[in-house]
Amino acid sequence: MLHSNSFKTTGDRIRKLTGFHKKEAPITYLGCPITTGRQKIIHFSDLINKIVNKITGWQSKILSYGGKATLIKHVLQSMPIHILSAASPPSTILKQIQGILADFFWGWRNDKKKYHWSSWKNLSFPYEEGGIGVRLMKDVCQAFQFKQWWTFRSKQTLWGDFLRSKYCQRSNPISKKWDTGESQNWRLMMRNRAEAEKHIQWKINSGDCSFWWDNWLGVGPLAYYTTESNRFNNEKVADFMEDGQWNMGKVIQFAPHGDMGAGGILRNNKGDIIFAFSAPLGQGTNNHAEVEAANFGLTWCAQLKYDNLILEVDSQLLVDWFRNKTAAPWTISSQMQKLHQLATQFTHFRCIHTVREANFVADSLSKHSHQISNPQVYFNITQLPKLAAAFFQQDLAGMASFRRRKLKRIK
Repeated sequence: MLHSNSFKTTGDRIRKLTGFHKKEAPITYLGCPITTGRQKIIHFSDLINKIVNKITGWQSKILSYGGKATLIKHVLQSMPIHILSAASPPSTILKQIQGILADFFWGWRNDKKKYHWSSWKNLSFPYEEGGIGVRLMKDVCQAFQFKQWWTFRSKQTLWGDFLRSKYCQRSNPISKKWDTGESQNWRLMMRNRAEAEKHIQWKINSGDCSFWWDNWLGVGPLAYYTTESNRFNNEKVADFMEDGQWNMGKVIQFAPHGDMGAGGILRNNKGDIIFAFSAPLGQGTNNHAEVEAANFGLTWCAQLKYDNLILEVDSQLLVDWFRNKTAAPWTISSQMQKLHQLATQFTHFRCIHTVREANFVADSLSKHSHQISNPQVYFNITQLPKLAAAFFQQDLAGMASFRRRKLKRIK
């Protein structure tokens, strides 16, 4: 296969050096059809014929449903695996193969198909869920497409180097957009990229992964958390490190942060207010804000000499970090250490999780902190901001709180 504009002398040289003969597309190489442009149904006709011929050679009338299911799972569905691992057939081919397997399973009578008592999708469920454990060909094909993206992202291969030099010379593969005229194979990879990237997380060793586009924090690409365009920013994690340590000056300068605020309320056993607070905390992440808010409130409680305390937060992560069920991120390790030290100053202390609907007073105080420049402390209901006071009155009355969802209006 050569480009139509190639010189005849080029073809002669290739034939002389390799011994290959020129042939027009499509061709079959190692059992896989190779062609230019979009894949067509006719390119996979040999695969369909092989499956049909295999079934024709069996005496299906004397096979039980269990025997047919075994042959389908271990023989027929393994036949297209090689091609599916290298190419992505049109959906019509996958449906055709699935239809042939379904007809074989339910059988024929007087040259007519028997009634299919269940769909192939239902049969694809495990035995425990009412199926027979066969595979959907669409799922098999998609699994190989995900593996293709994983290989491209995680391994250094000649094929991967070719794709990167052709499509990702300036931008990261995550930020790359598919353009008209690019190959269909690359288009499939772009289509599956978002779902595959959800399951890829990078570990920092030499810091060779992308600072902005690789998921090395476990929360997705950092570029999604900033308003600046970092499409062509190819800085690596190693660029933010010096002698194996973080260059905190550079991290603070370039890493994305949002405004943080703290809000909380201390009540007695009857639910009456003892004090409440609202405090701006500068810039940082949500997790940073949760820990700082807890530290702010506990510091006040310690100064006022309270001994018995229950800390209720609507962040399950904070509760797990405090109870050492999971390790806290290194970015807030010092704040978590301070929280543990503050907890030791109380005779009886517990940290428990509460739902957001039961924490509306503290939540509204936290949001109010974005409207003020200095911390504020309140000692009675009349001093509270209007929204926080309304939620507090609602709590005293024993009224249920509901979380509202914003719905987009369809025009």
